[in-house]
Amino acid sequence: MLNRQIRFATLISAMILLAGCTTAKVSLEDISKVDKTTEVIIVGRIEMMPKITKEELSLKMVFGGDELYKNFMIRTGTDIGEMTDYTTDADNMAVVKTEEDFYISHNRDEPFKLFGGWFYTQLHGGSNRTRSTVFFHIKDGMQIEIPKNANVVYLGNIKFKRDEFFNLKDIDLSQDGFDAAQKRFQKKFNTKMTMVKAKVTPVKK
Repeated sequence: MLNRQIRFATLISAMILLAGCTTAKVSLEDISKVDKTTEVIIVGRIEMMPKITKEELSLKMVFGGDELYKNFMIRTGTDIGEMTDYTTDADNMAVVKTEEDFYISHNRDEPFKLFGGWFYTQLHGGSNRTRSTVFFHIKDGMQIEIPKNANVVYLGNIKFKRDEFFNLKDIDLSQDGFDAAQKRFQKKFNTKMTMVKAKVTPVKK
């Protein structure tokens, strides 16, 4: 378990460094550090249909490990349409892994907003460093109003349906996996804390 956590920390550090950021959020590994008086935990999952394989991407880095291809940088806070470079705004980014649950701390006094996310399709290190990214945009975004007494809020599974050229075809949000996600959350963090389902709406202008 410790080796897995070290590999994941190295992987996340690599992605943040390459994005030009130092303060982007990452999925929580220790919920005891979350201040329940000011923060809640947002639980969700990003899935690709079909799943992205490392053979589809060109990721050649000295660091990052074999699971670099799973990383996905979700876009929160402000819409991509308001940004000139969505890869460098750490305050509105969180690095998660596709096909796995993510756990993100969030200010309970503010709505949680999600506008999509991006990932690398090409990443080469060394003197000839190159980067190519694909952004999956959620039109109108998704917004969660944080329930007053909630400590853990379940967003759900977001499925990005794409073709072989990484063109986004459709987006689906499902909360059918609530019970299973809650069991995984309680087991992972050895807690009896319970989740509440989020009421998800388009982002209010």
